[in-house]
Amino acid sequence: MKYSCVIVGGGIVGTSLFSYLARKGVSTLLVEKGEDVALGATKANSGIVHAGYDCGVNTLKAKLNVEGNLMYPKEAKRLGEKLVKCGSLVVANGDKSSEEGIFELYNRGLTNGVKGVKILKRPAIKKLVPSIADDIEYALYAKTAAIISPYSFCIAYAEEGVVNGGKLMLNTEIKKATFDGKEYTLTLSGGEEVKCDFVINCAGAGVNEVSK
Repeated sequence: MKYSCVIVGGGIVGTSLFSYLARKGVSTLLVEKGEDVALGATKANSGIVHAGYDCGVNTLKAKLNVEGNLMYPKEAKRLGEKLVKCGSLVVANGDKSSEEGIFELYNRGLTNGVKGVKILKRPAIKKLVPSIADDIEYALYAKTAAIISPYSFCIAYAEEGVVNGGKLMLNTEIKKATFDGKEYTLTLSGGEEVKCDFVINCAGAGVNEVSK
């Protein structure tokens, strides 16, 4: 079987790419070694859609974090998934180093282009969190931070990809890969061979193994 693209790894990154390409009419296969999608880091994270203030400045991670954060409301609406726009607080007590850390994150957020990030003093913090500890004097507030169910999003993306013509293979690994200068030939764990023009490695913790 020949595909334009084979994606390796059914986490949130792999399934979102799978959905995107399938909706664009690209012949796409998603290969996942687990018995379902979202079984790796996608199901084990906190579910926080980070605003982007904690990423190193001028890094690709910072750029993608901020851009991805701003994409989530539209994606949630399209997929019918719940996004809780709760914002986030990083708090500091009266300790000098703690306060300096808050201001460092604030400046990093500004440099990274985070929208709506600001420093709050205790009265404003109390309005947001009346039960806040007595020693908290400052907080970094990031308006765009939110929470989701990452595995629910992942499943929705996978389903959307299949509905739009993509193929999903579970319990499947790539055992061998060759490239003849024009296309890849991938030998799967079930013995099948598939050909494709592009391979996208989204294997998460297994990314190095797949690359080898």
